[in-house]
Amino acid sequence: MEWSVAYYSFKCKTQKFKTMAIIDLYCEKAIDFAKTLNPDIKIDSGINWIWASGFNTNEEAEKFDNFCTSNGCETRGVYQRDENTFDVRFR
Repeated sequence: MEWSVAYYSFKCKTQKFKTMAIIDLYCEKAIDFAKTLNPDIKIDSGINWIWASGFNTNEEAEKFDNFCTSNGCETRGVYQRDENTFDVRFR
């Protein structure tokens, strides 16, 4: 076994992996903004992403998406869950 492969295997076995997305100050600011657009917004943290779920219009979700990208967060755009519900994935 090559040294780099052995080191990688050891590192993977001993390192503790995070299972939730990190919510930093940029994300906290974005979450506060989401709640100004819709006080009933639901925030869920996944493994790598945070979800803002429950925007009532595409325009609300787009405003949030634009706010995120302008204020230090990465997004994956707006997702339409059903006819009147929109979600945004960000970190």
